Amino acid sequence: FQQSIPSPGEIAAVMGRAGRSAIGSYGFFQGGFLVDRGVGQDDTIAPLDLRLEFPHQWPIVLALPVDQQGLSGHPETKAFQQIQPTSPDCRKKMIERVRGQIVPALAASDYDSFAEALYEYGYGAGDHFSGIQDGPYNGPAATRMVRKIRELGVTATGQSSWGPCIFAIARDDEQARTLIDVLQQDVAREQPAGNYRFLLNRADNSGAMIRTHQIATR
Repeated sequence: FQQSIPSPGEIAAVMGRAGRSAIGSYGFFQGGFLVDRGVGQDDTIAPLDLRLEFPHQWPIVLALPVDQQGLSGHPETKAFQQIQPTSPDCRKKMIERVRGQIVPALAASDYDSFAEALYEYGYGAGDHFSGIQDGPYNGPAATRMVRKIRELGVTATGQSSWGPCIFAIARDDEQARTLIDVLQQDVAREQPAGNYRFLLNRADNSGAMIRTHQIATR
């Protein structure tokens, strides 16, 4: 018996997901660098605008505070209710940065152009939520982490959603490992207890995969 796999929109509707962003729903199935169009009046979830393969040679470093969490559930809903919608001019500038800078640079594997445009986009997006999270990032520690990463020459950095996870996209493995080493030393010096965990990752260009294993029986 075979049953067709529901679409991302159908699954999101059943699970009560993708109310604001559909990236997680699409990314589960296909991975890659995704851009959605935003939720229209007649949309179940935001339509997928484009998908690009993310360069495998650009590793991603995650800086995860072990004693903090971002907003979710009711506190997140309440936060969105307190924030004014973005202005048409602001939305236009953000869309232009994605379509005119980030996407072309990524398609051309132009790290320098991609990195700076991504940082500017993330800063602008986060600044809209500054009244909730005390600045464009989730508090002083996150702001310091982003500043330190850029000082170390990795310009493609920002905050994941509400944070407090900070990401940094390096141009190669050597730069990524050096970044982690320096950040670990910096955290240990300023905060002897050490409240950050650093992970070295690759972008997923395939989405979720299910593997079946045959169990041997006697």
